[in-house]
Amino acid sequence: MQNNVDWKKLLIEVAGSVSDGMNISICVENFILDEISERIEASLTNLHIERPNVAKIAGIVAFWVRKLKPFFYDPVETATGGKLTTLNEMIAVQSGLTICKTYKDDWSKENFHLSDRLLFDWLHSLRFHSHSPHSSLFAFELLTTDNEETTDNLFRS
Repeated sequence: MQNNVDWKKLLIEVAGSVSDGMNISICVENFILDEISERIEASLTNLHIERPNVAKIAGIVAFWVRKLKPFFYDPVETATGGKLTTLNEMIAVQSGLTICKTYKDDWSKENFHLSDRLLFDWLHSLRFHSHSPHSSLFAFELLTTDNEETTDNLFRS
């Protein structure tokens, strides 16, 4: 748990919400959650930032959930077909958003919204294209943080 962000608890809650909302049984591999925990800690340490903001944590969590895919359908339901192929990607993004809504810091936007179209595009991209932990981190930073400093200020001498 980094900066008191209990990502594992929120991850399981989001998976439960997805399960209820889609009326499907979702299973989780706990040994993969343990590996995700190790990867998150290593990734956050490698940022070399003493206290990474909530959006950075959300991005790293989402990246490793999407990458290591701990969630799957109950084998009985898998045979019925027509299931969400972006299950882990959906849980990853929704968990990241939930982290940003639940935990606030000095950079957090009070409100943010992800349109259905953007969510669909993001899930598709996560499913079929290469992503890095930093690309996920930046996506959450752009969507959920509010920074009054502009690039104009960065280029002034």
